[in-house]
Amino acid sequence: MKFVKLSCDVLCRTDLSAGCKLVYSVIRDRIGQNSEAWPSLQRLAEDCGLGRTTVSDAVDKLAEVGLLEVDRAGHNPKRESNRYWLPSIPKTEARSARRFGNRASDSSVSGHKPDQENKTRRADPKSGRA
Repeated sequence: MKFVKLSCDVLCRTDLSAGCKLVYSVIRDRIGQNSEAWPSLQRLAEDCGLGRTTVSDAVDKLAEVGLLEVDRAGHNPKRESNRYWLPSIPKTEARSARRFGNRASDSSVSGHKPDQENKTRRADPKSGRA
């Protein structure tokens, strides 16, 4: 079973449908070393379990709100699919994600930094001390 990441910043947005959020997470998961993804709308539809029109509408909405940049294939006979970029992911993070098996920090999207972990100590159940 494979899992994809979805930052809280995107998950909590009320202006995006669940389909938009799913399409975003699948595209984000496919970002390669060159900070691009290029799955076809049909591939995205199959991966998301959505219809092609729903995926196309989601891509349009994600581009409209600035979460996705799209270079549309249009009628270019040399290209069968759009190219996608996520403006919130710098090229260096995309390279790190590929190098470390897509387990790079989500800090550029969610604002969370690994050194900002919750440092609150919990009480020891036996002694009751923190």
